[in-house]
Amino acid sequence: MQRAITILAFWEGMNQNTQKKFLEGIKTECSPLIKYYDDDMTQDDDESIKLLTRQIKDDLDDLKANWEDKFGKDMEESK
Repeated sequence: MQRAITILAFWEGMNQNTQKKFLEGIKTECSPLIKYYDDDMTQDDDESIKLLTRQIKDDLDDLKANWEDKFGKDMEESK
């Protein structure tokens, strides 16, 4: 939150030309690479379902690991 307040304070002190340069710098230096990708084009339906299932499982595994890091391995054990 403090970073946002600092950036807004700088923004309010900038003239319009400097604001444009700042936004262009954010766009070119801080934005992630946008790359088009369509996995459906190269795979049949069964393969795409398997891939999607795997991606969902990986996301859930990451979510579970983050949950365990924050709240402990098993919430049921603490009851």
